[in-house]
Amino acid sequence: MWLLVRRLDATRVASLFYLGPPVTMLMAWVAFGDRVILTDWLGLIIVAVGIGLTQKTKTG
Repeated sequence: MWLLVRRLDATRVASLFYLGPPVTMLMAWVAFGDRVILTDWLGLIIVAVGIGLTQKTKTG
């Protein structure tokens, strides 16, 4: 995390913590065959869009 903070601002680094639950969900799906329902996928998409917006750099 400290390496990321050196390269990015704190807001961008903190937003990466939201990746924990979706990544864990996908790992459980692959490793253990857990069932992933529609709301799980919708949550994953919402998190991905939010992180994408946070990570987007300003140009101009």
